[in-house]
Amino acid sequence: MPPSTMKIKLGESGTQFLQRNHLDSRGNVNRQPAGLNFYQHRWSTTYPGTVYVENGIHSFEIQHVVSITGTEDAEKLGEGISDFSIRALISQNRPTPHDEARLAFITLLQTHWVDMVKKLKRTRYAIEEKLIRQGYTIDTGYVEPIVHPADPVEP
Repeated sequence: MPPSTMKIKLGESGTQFLQRNHLDSRGNVNRQPAGLNFYQHRWSTTYPGTVYVENGIHSFEIQHVVSITGTEDAEKLGEGISDFSIRALISQNRPTPHDEARLAFITLLQTHWVDMVKKLKRTRYAIEEKLIRQGYTIDTGYVEPIVHPADPVEP
């Protein structure tokens, strides 16, 4: 019986991902000759699953998940799974009206937007520090524009 809830964490090895979620490598791993390993699981739309994303105090849960795929670079196995693609339904077992789907999506963005921006800024500063230590110069006056999901998009 496939698990109804899966736990994921960026950087964990494919083997850890499979073991922790009680998955067999047969049918759940697609090793490509180009050097990428895809770890995947699918649920039916009738009985979707739940994915718990472990990220310290910023962990969260995604419900009504129909598929998940984690990507691992076979040449950099020490880095583990570096990317997850999660596909989920807005609601279970019924068509979702447009306005309800829009509100659910905006709520998801608003809930996690601040955490994502903070993480991106920390990553940017870490990269800048490493480059400076290696002797590169950085334009400290440059400010990357951050667009809020509610802001209108200019053509």
